Amino acid sequence: MTKNYSALHESMQTRTLANGLRICYLPKKGFSKTFAILATDFGSVDASFTFEGKRYDTPAGVAHFLEHKMFEDEDGNALQKFARTGASPNAFTSHTMTAYHFSCTDRFEENLKILLKFVFTPYFTDENVEKERGIINQEIRMVEDTPNWEVFVGAYEGLYRNHPVRVSIPGSEESISHITPELLYTCHRAFYSPKNMALVVCGTADFEQVCRMAEEISPKDAPEIGQRHYGERRAEVHQPVVTRKMQVSLPQCMVGFKDEPVPAGESRLRRSLIGDLAVRILCGDTSPLYAKLYEKRLLGRDFDVDYVALTKKVAELGFEAIELVTESVRKMTPQERETLRKVGEERGIEFVLASDPPAEYDISSPDAATRTAAIEYLKKYFDIAAELRVKTACGIINGIWNSKIIDSKEEHTARSIESMRILAPYAENLGVEICLEIVNRYEHFMLNTGAEAAVYLDAVGSRNVKMQFDTFHMNIEEDSFVQAILNAGGRIGYMHLGENNRRPPGRGFLPWKEIFGALKKIGYQGKLTLEPLVQRGGEIGNACSIWRDVMPGTDFDEEARRSLAFVRQTWDQA
Repeated sequence: MTKNYSALHESMQTRTLANGLRICYLPKKGFSKTFAILATDFGSVDASFTFEGKRYDTPAGVAHFLEHKMFEDEDGNALQKFARTGASPNAFTSHTMTAYHFSCTDRFEENLKILLKFVFTPYFTDENVEKERGIINQEIRMVEDTPNWEVFVGAYEGLYRNHPVRVSIPGSEESISHITPELLYTCHRAFYSPKNMALVVCGTADFEQVCRMAEEISPKDAPEIGQRHYGERRAEVHQPVVTRKMQVSLPQCMVGFKDEPVPAGESRLRRSLIGDLAVRILCGDTSPLYAKLYEKRLLGRDFDVDYVALTKKVAELGFEAIELVTESVRKMTPQERETLRKVGEERGIEFVLASDPPAEYDISSPDAATRTAAIEYLKKYFDIAAELRVKTACGIINGIWNSKIIDSKEEHTARSIESMRILAPYAENLGVEICLEIVNRYEHFMLNTGAEAAVYLDAVGSRNVKMQFDTFHMNIEEDSFVQAILNAGGRIGYMHLGENNRRPPGRGFLPWKEIFGALKKIGYQGKLTLEPLVQRGGEIGNACSIWRDVMPGTDFDEEARRSLAFVRQTWDQA
């Protein structure tokens, strides 16, 4: 069956096989990639069910455990097979579903065969289940260190008394200790039935061939689906307030409410959209409540930092400059930025503006529209820098922090250089120098060493674009601190100082006298900015893999004073 959506200029082909498997195909002419996802209506809430006449009350985390184990088969590992074909595979488990998916530029049918075979052909042994248990335990510990996830789980605990939605999707270390190969096989038979699953393909594929392959590989005789038990529904809220204590820089909260259930389909979608609209009206960043809380300084425009207060603080501690995050400053009103500028002038504090563009503003993107939008975004970034009298704009301006390679490093770099040739004269006319941060391979792929940055700068061909070294990243990537600095010479415009262990300078083993001596030798006159990252949690802490507090119990004001004194003394001695 084909459905046409004229308003969207889209069409959808659908078919249900004899075994109950639903197949949907969304053609996309001109797409270089084709996507496929195979999903089952089985999630973390389906912990209690009756199957083949027997009642099962399973430990929390079975659906997620099953997702992990499905990639392994008797022939090896499906991930390795996908790697050989060049596909990008992944999977996820939610409260209500488990899905396996991949994307590829070629060899689609070969990749689809891999997907169908490993999902419909389980392979569990005592040995491989035990091995996976250790891996999942690590994942559980990781998510338990994530504040926004803990708040999310806590909200469900407050709303529901017994419903399994109140339990964390991966379960707990204790609950998954009870999972056995036999239990995994049972859950697979009960819920990985074609009657309970759907295959969706998007891109350029042969719909008839997709159906033939699915019919050939999926089970001919699908068992009946397990009967689920969720217990009696209660209208009342179980616990009005749930509190979790964690070591975080900022507290977090979540508000939830119970609603009457509605049937699946259009009614549920409408309810969801109405709920989202209501939340935006009540507490979105244009709501009266938001404005009231902001006026009382109970939250910032981006819920993170009061830069006026912070500027006063760093001045009291003896610093001469502070690095501001672009997104925070961009969301301020012109009046607020003017206030910040004046406070900086009064306290003798210079500002540096650090790039933190969202993923949709990548100047190295293969998509021309994205690059155009990114260039305009960064021009506004330089405008704001000029507004604040900022002379240095730093960060991963050449790409997006923690992004992934879409085609190749070389192609990303070439597109980034092309965009930078447009941005460089724009910033120079505003009196803003661009400093591109060189980071380690785990945080970005484009510029990992000073040598790579030199090639990039040569290609850009602008005296207004320079390097930004960071000693933490240098310790990972450079063969020698001294030689990297000497080779870069006058091309270094800005420096981040951080120890090998992410602590402030003087709390690790980096050779600071040698580093400062090399900077003196090249006549470095730029800023030296302390950038320790010592607390777990939050977007930055999680992205940088900080899963413990690096300096627990530290008086950070006193530590800032100590580190500043250490840098000044060591610089003088170098």
